[in-house]
Amino acid sequence: MENDVRWVTFADGTVIEERVIGVDDTHMRLAYTVGGGRFEHHHATLQVMPDSTDSPQRCRVVWISDFKPDERIQMVEPLTDAGCAALRRNLARR
Repeated sequence: MENDVRWVTFADGTVIEERVIGVDDTHMRLAYTVGGGRFEHHHATLQVMPDSTDSPQRCRVVWISDFKPDERIQMVEPLTDAGCAALRRNLARR
């Protein structure tokens, strides 16, 4: 990471430039944009939230991604799925 920009390399070799827009430690929320000319617009948030009040050891990750053009879904969806799988592997209760 350099200043507020980081480069993420996915398993398929795709490299994405992300600019961190905001980090809210209190609400465990991260907001970022994707650069590099692949999108007209791309903004995303990632937030960790309690899964339920009955199980304080469990959490839910909510990842929202808004982008244009819509056709980029063919690129975004598999990368997001891979990111979710990595989160599951790395954050699973041990």
